[in-house]
Amino acid sequence: MRRAPIQGPTRGALVLDALEREALLPDTSLFEGFNLIHGPFGALRYHSNVSGEDAPLPLGFHGISNHFLDTPWPKVVSAQQRLRDLVERGVVSPDALFDLLLDGKTPADAELPDTGIGLEWERVLGSVFIRTPTYGTRCSTVVLVDRSGLVRFEERTYVPGPLRVEKFNFRIQ
Repeated sequence: MRRAPIQGPTRGALVLDALEREALLPDTSLFEGFNLIHGPFGALRYHSNVSGEDAPLPLGFHGISNHFLDTPWPKVVSAQQRLRDLVERGVVSPDALFDLLLDGKTPADAELPDTGIGLEWERVLGSVFIRTPTYGTRCSTVVLVDRSGLVRFEERTYVPGPLRVEKFNFRIQ
């Protein structure tokens, strides 16, 4: 079921609020639909203002696309498995993770979800990385945090022109 568009505040405010207060705004229904993982390490939470879910995030591998946490869409299941494989092989680097996020393979039609947008768009949206002349993945972000609190943040923006890469390293306590 689709929600009607909401002309509310920017969802970017949610991230800042969650970082500054380690809590969400009291009324997230004012925002367009979103999923957010938030909270301190060891006590992460998942919140969806569409489903109304706000719950502790269990340890393990999780995936989110344009639906809810761990919706078993082929691209989510595939990316989760590829991430598991990278971790088990000890190959958790920004480049390896960006390779995962650049996956443009589309599942077979029979494996695609039926979200009500028609088969042609299900095919377009069926890959992890989406590219069409008018719609697609705008950017990908990798955030790695080690046990000492060192954060490596890298974002790659895919717009016409050269690839734009931004990197930040900082420590959290």
